[in-house]
Amino acid sequence: MSGIKPSGQAGFELSQPVESSFLASHEIFKKVMDSLDAIVYVADIETHEIIFANKYLQETIGAREGQICWQAIQKNQVGPCDFCPNHLLVNSDGEPDGGLHRWEHLNPLDGRWYDMIDRAVYWIDGRLVRVTIATDIPDRKQMEDSVKESNEKLNTLLKTSPDLIQVIDAEFNIAYTNEIVKDTLSKDFLGSSALDVVDESYHTLFKKKLKEVIRNRETQTFQFRDVDGKWWESQIAAISVGSGSEGAMLITRDISERKQMEQSLIESNEKLNTLLKNSPDYIYVIDNELNIVYTNEIAKKSISRDILGTSILTKIHSKDKKLFKTKIVEVTSRRISQPYEFEDIHKKWWESEIAPITIGSNPKCAMLIV
Repeated sequence: MSGIKPSGQAGFELSQPVESSFLASHEIFKKVMDSLDAIVYVADIETHEIIFANKYLQETIGAREGQICWQAIQKNQVGPCDFCPNHLLVNSDGEPDGGLHRWEHLNPLDGRWYDMIDRAVYWIDGRLVRVTIATDIPDRKQMEDSVKESNEKLNTLLKTSPDLIQVIDAEFNIAYTNEIVKDTLSKDFLGSSALDVVDESYHTLFKKKLKEVIRNRETQTFQFRDVDGKWWESQIAAISVGSGSEGAMLITRDISERKQMEQSLIESNEKLNTLLKNSPDYIYVIDNELNIVYTNEIAKKSISRDILGTSILTKIHSKDKKLFKTKIVEVTSRRISQPYEFEDIHKKWWESEIAPITIGSNPKCAMLIV
């Protein structure tokens, strides 16, 4: 180190030519550090004195060279910070270990998050120092916090959902189930096949649905019976299952009761249709405009022509039409059945029963049983 003379333990004494060269290099170093959009400072590892502070640190935090770092950069500290990384930067002999220590820190003075990089080196005067580069990362931290918050909300939703939620891969293996799956089915299905609980008669359709969902990136509905005979309905949506592999999420609910009601309704309708077809009475269903929208078989045969869409008034004698209209209004408004005798256009008398019914969302309709 020609031209550099030791000056006790305090540091080095520079010869004039070397001192001029050093000052020029220091000025270049300072300009480069001041141009960075990040905090850069150098602090003595023993005394915590700031030896160098770039312009960004001075303008954002207000710290200056000669100040103690834990006093100038932190808040309400009575001694070195308990999170100070100095001891992590040296080996057991107190020498720089040559590595970098990276961490994140929320600075209490400006309330901003920083990506911290620290390293121990020997300064030009021989002192062991910590070089710190801190990059402002509020946007990244905000994004991380948002993702964390979203994940927490999603986990809460999955845990408290009344529906069974499963994630399966393209081979039908179950990669995730929410708590209610385990509680409802009393079994942990992770790693097993989703087909294990589906009745075999629905396997082919289930496979087809899953392939279509993954291929078209769409959502489909699938109803099936399980191996115990219960009915379920699943909403199947395409998702990625780790490492970009394709899979699906199934949101499933028990529809056994609904299916039973549907079957009961079908059976009731079948019985009603049988009753209407075999009834010896003529049956007409008329809307609120008194147009015929249904007739049973015996009514059709008696007329030998299609009268659907025509007015029921065309079958009633002119003198009874006004009273008939009044009866219809009374029946549909009061929702009660009424007997009614009338004369038809052929001067033949009929005894009938008029009952209120609803067609779709229209409650002003009636059934005429003659």
